[in-house]
Parts: sequence; C-alpha cells; structure tokens
Amino acid sequence: MASNSWFINFQAANQPALRLFCFPYAGGSAAVFRELAGALPSGIELWAANLPGHGSRLQETPFSELAPLVKRLAQVFPDDRPFALLGYSLGGRLAFELARQLRRQERHLPQHLFIIASAAPHLPPQGSTWHTLPDADLLAELRQYNGLPEVLLEEPEVLDLLLPALRADLTISATAGYARERPLPVPITALGGRSDPLVTPEALAAWREHTSEHFRLDLFDGDHFFFRGVERDLIAGIINKAIGHAFVANGR
Repeated sequence: MASNSWFINFQAANQPALRLFCFPYAGGSAAVFRELAGALPSGIELWAANLPGHGSRLQETPFSELAPLVKRLAQVFPDDRPFALLGYSLGGRLAFELARQLRRQERHLPQHLFIIASAAPHLPPQGSTWHTLPDADLLAELRQYNGLPEVLLEEPEVLDLLLPALRADLTISATAGYARERPLPVPITALGGRSDPLVTPEALAAWREHTSEHFRLDLFDGDHFFFRGVERDLIAGIINKAIGHAFVANGR
C-alpha cells in the first residue's frame, strides 16, 4: 500500500489508466474504501482521502470550514494522470467543490464525478444542527441513522478520539453554503439508498443541474449507509462502466 500525507493508495499500479480519488462521509477515514479498491479493475488505481484529524492523521487538527479545506486539497492534488472523483455524503460535496476549484485554476478536470448518498449542494443541508448537540445526543442521532458500527458505540475511549473530527465534518456540512456557478462539463453518477431518511432520491436526482454532460442515478435497497451492504463488485462495475464511457467520449 502506497501513501502520502493526504491520500492513501490501496491499489498501486505501475501505469494506471486512471486514478479514482475517494472522499469519505463525515467522521469516516480512508479505510471506508479499502474493499472497493480490491474490486476495481487493475487499470483503475484507488486513492482514498486521508484528511487531518482522521485515520492515520488522528492527532492533527481537523478542518471545520469547507473553503480552506478545498483550497488545501487543490494544492496537494496530483492531476498528472487522468482521474475521477468519488465522494460519500460529505465527501460528495468535497469532491464536487474540488472539481470546481480545479476548474477555477484552469487545471485538468475529472473524467467522472461519483456522488454517493449526498444531496445536491444547492439544497438545504440535512442534520444541520448535529454539530451543536451534546455528545450523548449526537451519538443517539448516529445510532438512529445507523451512522456508526455498534461496536464503536460501546467503546467510549475510541469515540472520544473520533468525535472531534466528526464534529468538524458536521460543522463543514452545516455551514458550507453554496455559490452558484455554471455546470461542470463532467458526467455525474449519483448513487443512494431507497430508504435513506437524510438524502431522498429527489435530492440525489437534483445533481442533474450541476453537469452539462451525462447524468445517471442508481438506487439500492438500504439507508444512508447502504454502501456497507452492497456488493463491492456491483459498485465497481458501475464505476468501471461510467469511466469506460468517459474514455471513449474523450478519445482515450
């Protein structure tokens, strides 16, 4: 496994055809995407975001504002090879804003943008007061929405380590705001759970407004964390097919 300070590469390749950069949900780490990396074709190299305050950078201060985090991500982002972006929940917003920041800097854009369980950015944020809740109330909300594995909820020492990053992420989600720009010239695929109480199919479909290219919506049985119960080969197949179309469209 190769890594740098901002991204962990779970599937290194000598000459990857494309890099897939993945951004986790609030409080999540790069490990969220470990199994997906093993399901992708050999030509796709998965890099998972390793943000301050999360995973191996647990002792660092997490970002609590969207704009500074996106600007820093753009500074460290390697765009020397074709790439796609994938974001889960809050990670979907990070991936989208990173793509817009790269466009502002007139840099390479992603071949594809994959959004998982994340409402379109122009819609009001869900759970917008969670970051202000006392610990016990916040954990009760997470339990209600299946937001943390039960084993973690029974380990207060572990939760004490994870809560600062989770609160910072929830603060980003609640305070991000949205500035309208022209749609991205990047195809978008949105994926979600049919019974997700936080992000409805309509909220996922609203991502259509943010691309001038092809849009696709895929729904699965499950809630906000449906991804845990879906076969990784199925998700990998959707990703591979969408990226394959992108390469054909761009003559690659």
